[in-house]
Amino acid sequence: MATLYCGPSTTGNGSGSNFSNLLALPNTTGFTRGNTYIVVDGSYGSKTLSTANSGSTTITIKKASAADSAVTGYSSALHAGQATFGGITVQTTYWVMNGVTRTESNLWGAPSGYGFRASGVTANSLSGQQANYSEFSYMDLGATWATNPSAGTIAGYGPVVYLVYNQTGVKFSRCAIHNATSALVMAHGTNGLTLEYCHLANGWGKEAIAGPNVGFNNMVVRYCRFWNSTQTDPNDPTTGQTAEIGAFGIDVNPTGNLIYGNWFRNSISDQGRNSCIALGGLGFNGVASNCKVFNNTFAQIPDTSVYPMIYLYNGSGNEARNNLFYGCGSTGVTANSVSNNVTASVNPFVDYATLDLRITASNQARNVGTNVGAPYNYDPLGVLRGGDGTWDVGAYEYDSGTPTPPIGTPVLSVR
Repeated sequence: MATLYCGPSTTGNGSGSNFSNLLALPNTTGFTRGNTYIVVDGSYGSKTLSTANSGSTTITIKKASAADSAVTGYSSALHAGQATFGGITVQTTYWVMNGVTRTESNLWGAPSGYGFRASGVTANSLSGQQANYSEFSYMDLGATWATNPSAGTIAGYGPVVYLVYNQTGVKFSRCAIHNATSALVMAHGTNGLTLEYCHLANGWGKEAIAGPNVGFNNMVVRYCRFWNSTQTDPNDPTTGQTAEIGAFGIDVNPTGNLIYGNWFRNSISDQGRNSCIALGGLGFNGVASNCKVFNNTFAQIPDTSVYPMIYLYNGSGNEARNNLFYGCGSTGVTANSVSNNVTASVNPFVDYATLDLRITASNQARNVGTNVGAPYNYDPLGVLRGGDGTWDVGAYEYDSGTPTPPIGTPVLSVR
């Protein structure tokens, strides 16, 4: 196992031994299992990650940072910007891509703040690509940050994350996933996909996270922000929106999916919507089982839904609790067990205009939740739920003091 220092091209003797002798970052099978590749700012083009598997031995591609300051040739200028890639195609398992930093602003959407940028991540087992147990973090993923595009301007976007058919245990953490048609994340056939602390925005498709025809199982979506992540495609203005998170179809039976601590906001009134979180049903025979939707915030989603906003269809073991609605056209909740969901009639947020959706000390979401236990007992900021006796409703627990996060929980610096 070795640590190698890399750039878009070689410098010095090209050995990768330090920042004065950068190795050109490999492609395809040129990586070695067990190695860590530290990359400096620059443009690296598209990459195919196809080094043969060796058990669970990983290959890590990591952005240079101040932690490397003792290495010969180091300069902070080497990591002051971004390392940019084209498309990332993953053909083998156990890869780690870590951009190390992002700007922890209230929206997480500042693209230049992410250490890595790529146009997208793809793995399709029907094409022999298997990204199992790979992790992607601190990456800005998608096309350019366009807003309100006209017809024709986003025709080539496609999904940003395309993980389909038998992809297992893939994780996206602290990424921005944005600007796509079809879906921001196409995830049908995945098992154990995790998205955490991600910013999903500017999607012009029927779903933000989609599992059509095959569905997805054991997915975890936690502490994410969905901001106008579904909108009518200007190239097909007759379409409406299905849901921000949807898995449905003939014999599609999504199982074991956990959705908690997220907020959803879609200020654009389009051609109507079917739901916001829809697992099973929607006119098909598929049913959801053992899916949990806890402590999410739904704010300013103006369209009326054909189906309930949280729709865990039929099956068994489905629960929807402690969810907060404000300023929404629909607020319906369907699951086997439903409790402690609140529709606020008065603005409960610290600063709704700037999307600071923490709740105030006195509002309809305070102290009216139910304790659903671990792993749901911390909010996105690491605040312990129920620390003052009773859980609050929505993504954020009211905090009058300093949050005390559990070990390993990243705390966002938005306070």
